Amino acid sequence: MQNYPNPFNPSTTISFKLPERSSIKLEIYDSIGQYITTLTDGIFDSGLHELNWEAYNYSSGVYIYRLEAQSLNNAEHSVQIKSMVLMK
Repeated sequence: MQNYPNPFNPSTTISFKLPERSSIKLEIYDSIGQYITTLTDGIFDSGLHELNWEAYNYSSGVYIYRLEAQSLNNAEHSVQIKSMVLMK
């Protein structure tokens, strides 16, 4: 999982790869852990996926993105957390 560009202004693309069909939730938080928004909450097939975050209404700073994935084929569950920088 990664985002590009990073730093970004005003939008960035978050990409992630799934080994199998999974339930996905991708959320954005500010640098002190306050919830900002959910980019997606749904079912994705295996493969590479890209989601765009338009941050026009947000201040410069560090933001955290959290990807939670639950396999639909087995009990496998994962959480990935990374940071990104919005510079205006």
